[in-house]
Amino acid sequence: MGGLVENWFGDSFRLLDPLIQRLHKGDHTLHGPVQVDYSHGAAGRVGQILSQKFGVPKSSGATTLTVNIGQTDECLVWTRKFGDRGERMKSKFYPIGGYPDGGWRESTRGFDILLGVEIRNGAWHWKQKSVKILGISAPLFTSPEVVAYKEIVDGKYNFSVAVSLPGLGRLFRYSGLLAAL
Repeated sequence: MGGLVENWFGDSFRLLDPLIQRLHKGDHTLHGPVQVDYSHGAAGRVGQILSQKFGVPKSSGATTLTVNIGQTDECLVWTRKFGDRGERMKSKFYPIGGYPDGGWRESTRGFDILLGVEIRNGAWHWKQKSVKILGISAPLFTSPEVVAYKEIVDGKYNFSVAVSLPGLGRLFRYSGLLAAL
């Protein structure tokens, strides 16, 4: 019997890069430099307001990110911390169904996002399916859109998270190359 992620993917788990597989077996910590980028104008201001809910630094620039990844019998638990003084942000990912038609429900500070998964060249790409804010379903054409992935580059975990809003475009993005500790 595999772990939570391996069971959710079934036989397709082997299609993920071996380092991504290892990341989802047991508890792990990743750390490294990241770049935070806010858009200009109204989109950037909305991004700065929204990102504060998730502990992302208020301004564009370089910082560090530490991610602790663990799991319980029912969910993955990711705890992120930007920089030395940043606030910790905890997300819980609950599996729904199985790969390829199922998804993961990410629950973070009043936001519930249902995310599907696509495997591309061993990388894990999230595909947003629905959003609930404070328990209320939000139509996708009015809710923040998250585009995210994780892949392996030179033995490190390369990732990107970008948040957009219909009508405004990209609000903010953070990305980097993290090493396992």
